[in-house]
Amino acid sequence: MSVVNKRKKWPIIVGIIIVIIMIIAMSDKGKEGGEEGGKDGMEIAHENDDKREFSEKIYNIKDVVSVGDVDYTVNSVQATKQIGNDYLKKEAQNMYYIVDVTIKNNGNEAFTVSSSFFKLKNGEKEYSTDTEGAMYIDNNIIYNEINPEASLNGQIVFDISQETIDAKGLQLQVQSGVFGTEKQLIQLNEK
Repeated sequence: MSVVNKRKKWPIIVGIIIVIIMIIAMSDKGKEGGEEGGKDGMEIAHENDDKREFSEKIYNIKDVVSVGDVDYTVNSVQATKQIGNDYLKKEAQNMYYIVDVTIKNNGNEAFTVSSSFFKLKNGEKEYSTDTEGAMYIDNNIIYNEINPEASLNGQIVFDISQETIDAKGLQLQVQSGVFGTEKQLIQLNEK
């Protein structure tokens, strides 16, 4: 092998080593942020050095809940077996749980409200919105656009059992953006 070929390989080898070091450094930094800094909306309680508990702050109906650049307020909830009007009706598989919510855009760009912004939680169970059922309510908030500094009031619909509706720990999870990098919980029933 000639000296010229050896010299051409060194920059490649050094570049690979630098990339590996950067990846290791970034992964260590992510671990530190996850342990000490926590996630947005999370509070860390230190019982001792070996054991750490995470507890999320929980809001109630009528509270303004800030998630990133978005404020959410749950105004009311109601349950019904059927939604729609005299001409177009839809009956629930279980019960429709309708959440009336106000959303304010505090950001600099308009965004479209997605069904993925909302999930009902009952313990470990998660329930998605009923997008088909949402088409039968007049004030559907899903797929509406909100400009900066504007608010939008409307409803989201879930098709869930009466047992879930009555559950003391039923919560609405709200998030910022489709990927949900920031989340908060709103208590819908008294614990």
